[in-house]
Amino acid sequence: KDLDGLFNAGNGIYNGTLCPDAISQRTSTCFGATCVEATDRYCTRDLVNIRRDIVILLSGSDVFAGLRDAATGEYISSVNIAGGASDVDPGLFDAGVSVLSNDGLTITAGTDFAIGYADSQVAPGIGETVSLRSGSGSVLLDIADQFSGRHSTGTTISVAQGTGGCEIQNSPGTSLNDSNAVGGVTIGVTLGAPTSPSSSAPITTTVTTNKTGVGVKLAFTCTF
Repeated sequence: KDLDGLFNAGNGIYNGTLCPDAISQRTSTCFGATCVEATDRYCTRDLVNIRRDIVILLSGSDVFAGLRDAATGEYISSVNIAGGASDVDPGLFDAGVSVLSNDGLTITAGTDFAIGYADSQVAPGIGETVSLRSGSGSVLLDIADQFSGRHSTGTTISVAQGTGGCEIQNSPGTSLNDSNAVGGVTIGVTLGAPTSPSSSAPITTTVTTNKTGVGVKLAFTCTF
């Protein structure tokens, strides 16, 4: 079988049931003007595989999102970019309030701990709702439809900061093009402390699909 993945040139002869069986069984194959009709195989009854395929993804218009710390990949619900306590080790967070670990022990406020679905120290649904503080000001937004897939071509994603809240230091957002890639889209957002803070303000992500026409807004809290 030809498995090189290319649409190669044909064999130069007729392939079909109208070819006499005696000619199809000949071993010497001719090409064009070099054919000797009395001895060469100038047609064949062999089967020929002709095909073409395309991957079509059916996308939903509902929007689901998750927020992760860029440094650790851990799922969080808010980010505090006060600069991080000097004693916070890389990849760990500093508890603003006491939290309960998976083994039932209390992690007191100010204690370093890991967090998220991938960690065993703090259970999902407990640690992920705590206001966090770490040295990293970058977060990752995972955006997908209800099947954890990519939204349709033409979907736009924009990220905006609130007045007096944490400042966005990069240019996050995208417009989705044709793709058969599996999975959703990840947007990186780099955050910095505001020059003139007035209040805690959310970072708002707007996802506009072709069907909705109106952006679906998702927000997470950014404090300082």
